[in-house]
Amino acid sequence: MRVQLIRVLLMGLFSALALPIIDAVVLGGAIIESVHAGSAKIGGRRMGCRAARVRLSTKMPGLGAAVPGTIFLNPRLLRRYPSVTRRMIFLHECGHQYVGSSETAADCWAVKAAKRQGWLTERGIRTVCRSFAGSRGSGPHPPGPARCSAMLNCYRTTKRPNSRSRSRKR
Repeated sequence: MRVQLIRVLLMGLFSALALPIIDAVVLGGAIIESVHAGSAKIGGRRMGCRAARVRLSTKMPGLGAAVPGTIFLNPRLLRRYPSVTRRMIFLHECGHQYVGSSETAADCWAVKAAKRQGWLTERGIRTVCRSFAGSRGSGPHPPGPARCSAMLNCYRTTKRPNSRSRSRKR
């Protein structure tokens, strides 16, 4: 009930503020190349979230938001960040569909998903960390250094799909 209320309130906020919602368009010089239902092409890579539709709004206050069943992204603000950071923001918002409202859990879910997909390296996670290094935190988001530390820990404790140990023949 509470989750549904939050969704109604957020959708009401977007309506009340007359924020334009854009589906399936190319915006911001290929910042987000295209959007289709539960996926977006970001930095040349198709990013998917089976649990949510993807909506774009250039007037949304913030980089992204999530309510059950929907991810909102602001391509105008995302343009300031490298593609690895934009992809991680997408996965972070997708992560809320699976882990709920915890920002730290959504960050960790995003890191694990990106590493398992094979495109996130430790260098990439450090790029993401630099993007948020100066943040003092806002609302439920922890300050940048604490967020980075938690993301690095998640990265280091997640195995890639092909890194499973193989049993030895005796």
